Amino acid sequence: MNVISKHQKAIFCFLLCLVIFTGSWMSATVYEIRMKGYTDFSVSYIEKINIDSVSVFSSIKNLEKFNAVKQVKLNLKIDYAFMIGIYPLIGLWLLMIRKRIRRWLQVVLLVLAILQIFAFISDAMENYYLLNSIKHITPPFGFSTFQIFVNAKWIIAIAGSAAAFMTCIFKPMVREEITP
Repeated sequence: MNVISKHQKAIFCFLLCLVIFTGSWMSATVYEIRMKGYTDFSVSYIEKINIDSVSVFSSIKNLEKFNAVKQVKLNLKIDYAFMIGIYPLIGLWLLMIRKRIRRWLQVVLLVLAILQIFAFISDAMENYYLLNSIKHITPPFGFSTFQIFVNAKWIIAIAGSAAAFMTCIFKPMVREEITP
């Protein structure tokens, strides 16, 4: 085993632990919000594709009514640490499984790994939008742009994870052909 592989595995384990820790912490903040009586709230509700800006702003108004603004701000700040873990984790997973598979699939996995950077940026912009909305500051971009960030983030992250998962499962079928 070469030195790079050892470091990749250590970094992968670190990122996985970071994702588990920050994901659990975010779940705890959502639990605190629900314990304050705002049982309908979750950050993922705001991310839903079918809701409009009126629904988002009414949800944010309800945060003030239930005195849960502090917990939501904390949740969104923890999400930045989660992002530092999840997108590099997906990207590293895609890069680690590229070895000894067909060339076209190596290129696809590399492109998906690079796209994780854009998913990270989209998630950061989404959090920026939500934090500014909570502070009643009008973001420099509209709600339709917010939806583009949310959708791009989910599509890229899920596509990367699914490609990595499927490659791991079907690796014997996509192994590089060795010519004599």
